[in-house]
Amino acid sequence: MIDRLPSEVRSHLPGGYEASQGVWLVLPISGSNGISEVNAFLRSEHWYPPELKEVIWFGDDGTGNFIGWKSDDAHAVLWNPEDGPEPWKEGGVSDIWKFILNGYVDAT
Repeated sequence: MIDRLPSEVRSHLPGGYEASQGVWLVLPISGSNGISEVNAFLRSEHWYPPELKEVIWFGDDGTGNFIGWKSDDAHAVLWNPEDGPEPWKEGGVSDIWKFILNGYVDAT
């Protein structure tokens, strides 16, 4: 799973990248909130959308949104489980990170 993530994400492994308190742009590889554990948890939930089965979840913004990688489309997604199967933001990894760090406003 980890080998399918882009190098921009893998460069922060194994320890992850916490940009600010609770904002894990890249989760650690393992641990209670690691990449493997978060993916296993989400996929085990009855409400997890089958449309997102190929997404590898690698980060979270600390407010309930997850950051993932769609390797088949080669882009990142920002998704909240309460929003159903559609991510609310898609784009490059750095674009998603900037969006989060800029207070959920697109950088200009």
